[in-house]
Amino acid sequence: MNQLKTLLAALLLTAPVSMSGQGAKNIVINEVMTNNTASIQDEFGQRDAWIELENTSFSTYNVRGMFMTTDRRVLDKSLSAPERIRLMTMIPSGEDRTQIGARRHLVLFANSRPTDGKLHLSLPVPMSEPVWIALYNGNGVELIDSVSVPALAADQSFARVGGRWKS
Repeated sequence: MNQLKTLLAALLLTAPVSMSGQGAKNIVINEVMTNNTASIQDEFGQRDAWIELENTSFSTYNVRGMFMTTDRRVLDKSLSAPERIRLMTMIPSGEDRTQIGARRHLVLFANSRPTDGKLHLSLPVPMSEPVWIALYNGNGVELIDSVSVPALAADQSFARVGGRWKS
């Protein structure tokens, strides 16, 4: 009986720790290519700028309803959530691939043509200029991850390698 109580106590103490390790904070911007001329193609054979998200957790997480932006005005704390959301683009629902499995990746195209498909965001990403890219939670207020991408040459990506950003 004492062993059962000890086991239950251990489970109760570790459950909150393991549960808090999952969620939106485990979604990170992992790689960005702003000037895509010979890399990944979309379903129409187009080569647009792309952003790869990674789920670093050990459980599946759906990123639908999260927001992305390249507009630094969202950092202004005096803006309301609706004002910030107007400066962002939503990762749409209705696409199974937005459910990112454990330790998996999702590529989103940033080309300002969301009519091309569910993974195409209306997110302006300049080809040969530095750009700041941010990922926000579905509330439009909580910054999940961001990266300042330097100007990149054609087909050069900027990626996390061993926890550091490298081009």
